[in-house]
Amino acid sequence: MIKMNRKGDVPLIIMVVVTLALIVTLIVVFLTFKGDLSARSSEYSKLSSGLEFNYQYIVSSAKVIIKETVNNEGYGDRLTNDIIKEIAEKYNYNIKGQGNFFGEIRNGNFEFDGTKLVVEGLFVTSEFKASNAKRVFDLCLEFDGSGEFVKYC
Repeated sequence: MIKMNRKGDVPLIIMVVVTLALIVTLIVVFLTFKGDLSARSSEYSKLSSGLEFNYQYIVSSAKVIIKETVNNEGYGDRLTNDIIKEIAEKYNYNIKGQGNFFGEIRNGNFEFDGTKLVVEGLFVTSEFKASNAKRVFDLCLEFDGSGEFVKYC
């Protein structure tokens, strides 16, 4: 009679037991999963729309500030940067999430040559419940001689 080698029986039994345990765990996970991802999706949507609103607020504020600067009575007589700072302060409503745009203007960290406004290193933020997001960007806008927005540069 030929005697068979039984050295592989124990590892095979352990592999079968582990496989069965994983299958049972997987079935429990599938049965208990609620599938409600809409709450997280809604949260991300609100964060994203908050960022977009704050970004558009900064861009719109910059357009209004430059238009009013160019149409200001003292535009040719005084330093343009001083006029921009004064007008920007008038439009600073301290909206939550507006970032550092008005601070950069107030500190003179911008360039305006009469047709192009450049402000680098800006950010806006958005918060919803425990989540928050931050968008970092550089602002570059071109205007015509009357202060009307022409295009992004």
